[in-house]
Amino acid sequence: MFERVTSEKYESEMLQVLKSGDLLNFDAVIAEFDENTVGFLNPHQSRFDGVRFMVIYAGRFVFYLKLDKRQMPFSFRTHSLRISGVVRTVVRDYSRSKEFNVMRMIFEQPHLARMRKKWALGPKRKKEL
Repeated sequence: MFERVTSEKYESEMLQVLKSGDLLNFDAVIAEFDENTVGFLNPHQSRFDGVRFMVIYAGRFVFYLKLDKRQMPFSFRTHSLRISGVVRTVVRDYSRSKEFNVMRMIFEQPHLARMRKKWALGPKRKKEL
């Protein structure tokens, strides 16, 4: 899932933060969807106002990690963990998001018809198929 993305020189800094619990020494923003039933998508790199970010999905949460020396985009600054020092999230409408449309396109693939039938039956009836 992560083989197509790289955080390049920021990878060691990110790993250090995760291992030590130190404060972030890079910019990051957390967003969340307004629903709990959100699937995982592959991480990818994206640009916002020309600044490069790694986007990582974790259930209803989306982490935007800045991978660029350029200044944090203005629209992200009030939610930056590093700049504000406070954990704030942006709540997004999942049903109107591009991620929802991607998940719907994946789910509607013809080769997943059998899986859709299992999912529709719920967890207790899956064994009957």
